[in-house]
Amino acid sequence: MKFIPNSSLKQEMLHEIDLKKIDDLFSDIPAEIRINNLEVPNGLSQQET
Repeated sequence: MKFIPNSSLKQEMLHEIDLKKIDDLFSDIPAEIRINNLEVPNGLSQQET
């Protein structure tokens, strides 16, 4: 499956809710309780499963 960038769609949705970037969605969550880095392994391809 090809990746189809949808930056303009994301920007349009953010504009609709008066935000400038995705991170603004989480600005109400205090920084000390946000998870900054989940140590999750990379996904597997169909051939690897």
